[in-house]
Amino acid sequence: MMDLSHRRIDHVMTPLSGLSGTSVADKLVREAAQGHLDFVKQYLDAHPEQVNVMSGGKACVQVAAHQGYVDLVKYLIAKGANVNVVDKEGDSALHYAAFGNQPETMRVLLQNGADINFLNSSHCSALHICAHKKTPHCVRELLQFGADVNIQDSYGDTALHDAIGKENSEVVELLCNAPNLDFFIKNNRGFNVLHHASLKGNVVAAKRILQLARQLVNVKKDDGFAALHLAALNGHARVVETLVMEGLAEIDIRNNRRQTPFLLAVSQGHASVIERLVSLRCDIMARDEDGDNAMHLCVIKKTNLQQAAEPSGEDSPKIRSIYDNLSHILDDRLMYSILCYLSSCGCRVEQNNKGTNIFDWITNKDMKQLILRYQCQIGATASSSSTTNEAATLNSAGEMENNIQALNLNTDNDGATAGASATVVHSNNAADIITDVLQPNTFNQIPTPHSSTPTHHVENSTDEPAGAKKLNSDRQAQTNPIVGSNNMLDAQQYVHMTPIPSTSGVTQLTGNRKVSRNRIEGAAAPKASPKATPPPPPPTNVPFHIGPQECIVCDEKLQLIKFEPCQHQISCEECGLRMKKCLRCGVQIERRIAAGGRVVFSSDQTRVPSADRLRYLENKIQEYEETHYCSICMERTRDVAFLCGHGACSRCAETLRTCHMCRKTILRKINLY
Repeated sequence: MMDLSHRRIDHVMTPLSGLSGTSVADKLVREAAQGHLDFVKQYLDAHPEQVNVMSGGKACVQVAAHQGYVDLVKYLIAKGANVNVVDKEGDSALHYAAFGNQPETMRVLLQNGADINFLNSSHCSALHICAHKKTPHCVRELLQFGADVNIQDSYGDTALHDAIGKENSEVVELLCNAPNLDFFIKNNRGFNVLHHASLKGNVVAAKRILQLARQLVNVKKDDGFAALHLAALNGHARVVETLVMEGLAEIDIRNNRRQTPFLLAVSQGHASVIERLVSLRCDIMARDEDGDNAMHLCVIKKTNLQQAAEPSGEDSPKIRSIYDNLSHILDDRLMYSILCYLSSCGCRVEQNNKGTNIFDWITNKDMKQLILRYQCQIGATASSSSTTNEAATLNSAGEMENNIQALNLNTDNDGATAGASATVVHSNNAADIITDVLQPNTFNQIPTPHSSTPTHHVENSTDEPAGAKKLNSDRQAQTNPIVGSNNMLDAQQYVHMTPIPSTSGVTQLTGNRKVSRNRIEGAAAPKASPKATPPPPPPTNVPFHIGPQECIVCDEKLQLIKFEPCQHQISCEECGLRMKKCLRCGVQIERRIAAGGRVVFSSDQTRVPSADRLRYLENKIQEYEETHYCSICMERTRDVAFLCGHGACSRCAETLRTCHMCRKTILRKINLY
C-alpha cells in the first residue's frame, strides 16, 4: 500500500497572468488586480455595466479577492458585481480568496451572498482549498458561516482528508469539532479519515479521531486493510502504538489475504514497528493465506528490505544491536538482523503451504547456524524458568516417603550443557539410590515424544569408604551418551537421590554437595567393577511402522524413516537426510531405511536437483508476480500504462489524474493486453 496523496492544482496562484491585453477590459481587470481603487471607481462610475467584464477568464472581483483588497471588493459588490462568477477553471471569487489566504475578504463575500459550498471543476469547495493550504483562520471563517465539512472532491476526499494529509493539527482540530462531521465517509480508494491518518502517520489526527469515533479503529477497507494494517505497512510506529493502546485496536486483525499488521511490517522491513508490535504482544507465529510466517516474508520480500532504512537505536534497539553485530555481512544485512530477532522472539523455522522453509532459500550455512543460535537462546531462557518450576514441584513432594530432609537444585554452567539441572536429595539412610531422569532436549521448540528411562541403583561396595561414592563418569559417557541437539540438556533433567538401608545398617547422608556434569552422566548406570561386561548392542528387528506419523522436526504427518543402528523412527525422509545423529538417542546414523526396505542415501542425486529446481521456479514466479502486479493495490495485474512509463491496474487508474510514481499529469491511459 503506497502513499497516494494527490497534489491539488492551485489554479490561481498568479492572478496577473493572462492580463497583458491592450483592451479597456484588460486594463480594468489589471488595475483591479493591482488594487488601484481610484482608477476602478473612475471607470465603473462612467461604465457601471462593465462591472463583471472579464479578461483572461478573470473578473475584477476575483482578482481583488485573491489579493485581499477588501475596500475594492466592497465597492465592486456595491456596483453589482456577481460574487459567484466563475473563471474557466470553475473557481468563484470565494475560491480566489481561499487561494489567496484572505479571511476578511471571504467574510465580505459570504456576507454578500457568496455560495459557501460552490464547487469548482475539481469538485473542490473553498473549505477543501483552505484545508489543503493549511490556513486555520480561513477554515474558522468558513465554519462560522456553516460550510459543509462532508463535501467530497473528485477523489472522494473531504476537507478533513486534505488536512490530515497536510499534517496541520489546528485545521484538523477545527474540522473534527464541526457538529455535523461524518467520520465514516470514504474516498474513492476506500479510506476513511482514520485510514488516512494511519496511512500518513499523523499521530495527532489519529488520537483526535479515536477520541471522537473509536468505533472506526477496526473498520476495514474493501481489501480488508484496517487502520493498523496501514500504519504498520507504512512504518508509522507511533500511530501503531496509538491505535492499540488508545484505540484498543485488534492487534492481530487480518486483511483479505490473512495478513496481520505484524506480517506487513516485517515484509517492509520496518524495524521500529516490528519491535513495537512484539512489545504489544502480537502473534509472532501468525501465517498468511499461503502459510508464510514472518520469517518467510522476511526472505520473500528481501527486495523491500534492501530499500528500507537502517534500524534506529532509539526506536528499535534490539534489532539495531543485532544489526551492529552483523557488520561483517554485506548483502541483506537487515534481512538477517530481523530473522535473528524473530528467532530470538520465538518465531520458529516452519514450512509454508508449499512445504518450504527459509533454510531452503538461505544457502549461507553460517547464517543458518546464527539464526538457530538465537532460537536456542530462547530455549535456554525457558530452561531456567522450567528448572525453577521443577524445584518447586520436588520441594512440595519432599515430605513424602523416606523422610526427605532437604532439596538442592544445582545447574551446571558448562556451555556445552547449558540448560541441564541436577537435584540432590539428602537422607538419613546408609546408601543412596541415584535416579537419572533424562529427557530429550527440544530443539527449535519441536515437540518430541518422551521415552522412559530406567532407574538404576548404586549399592555400597566394601572396597570403598562409607562416606563417599565415586561415579565412573568416563565409563558412563561411553555407555549412556547425553542426548539432545547441540549438546544441550532439557531444563527438566535432574538427578534424584533417595536413601536405602546399607548392609551395615548404618545410616549415611549424601552431604550438601553439588553434582557436576560428569556425576550426572555417571549416575545413569549402576556402578560396575573392572570386570564389567560392555553395554548391550542396539536393538535389532524393531518392526517398521507403516503409515503417516508426526515428524519431530517439521511437525508434518508423513511416512517416517528408520535409523540404523538405533532403530528409532522419528523423522520424515526430507528431514532425516540432514541428520548426522539421531535426535532421540544421539547415536551416529549409519543408514536410513524407508518404507519397503529402501535405503535412503543423503547424497541422493535423484531428489536434490529437483528440489532446487522447484525452489528456483517458485522464486521466479514470485518475482514475476511482483513485477506485473499493480503497485497501488498489489492485488490485480497491471493492465494500464501512462505516457510517463509507469502503470497500474484499470480499477486504480480510473480515478488517477497524476501518476502515483512520478507525479506527472496523466495525459493518456493506454490499455495493455
